Amino acid sequence: MKLLIIKKHSFLLLELLVALFLLSTMLLPFAYLPIKALQKEYLSLQDLQVRRLADLQFSVIKKDLYSQEKIFLAVLSAKGPKEKVELSPPKSFILKLGSSSKKLIIKEYGYTHLREKNHYLIRILIEIYPENTKAKKRYFIYQLFIKTRNI
Repeated sequence: MKLLIIKKHSFLLLELLVALFLLSTMLLPFAYLPIKALQKEYLSLQDLQVRRLADLQFSVIKKDLYSQEKIFLAVLSAKGPKEKVELSPPKSFILKLGSSSKKLIIKEYGYTHLREKNHYLIRILIEIYPENTKAKKRYFIYQLFIKTRNI
């Protein structure tokens, strides 16, 4: 007659937990660094999109200044050398990056910085900030040098 001998593995669960802990501590840096780099790349891309949006807005302002004398004269007739003139009412814009979207408010101001005879230096200030939060505003300043002539 054969006797059954049963081997007891009393610490098997503890050994598995220690092995899992060691494995996760070795693999965690390999997953953490790419995720951190991806987040930085995402923020950089968002910043680039906001800059591109400001550039596009400036080109629209410049086109409006040349085509509509009303806005152009409002900027040129600012009383002081640096008095702000609001060029248009605030606009909302939805910035989409991947699956997330952020609603931004764009405000445009213009003011004459230098005024000599027929020469004007107009500064355009574009503020872009998120709608819901009072987080940081992004300011973009563009300059436009205009020479007028008498007809």
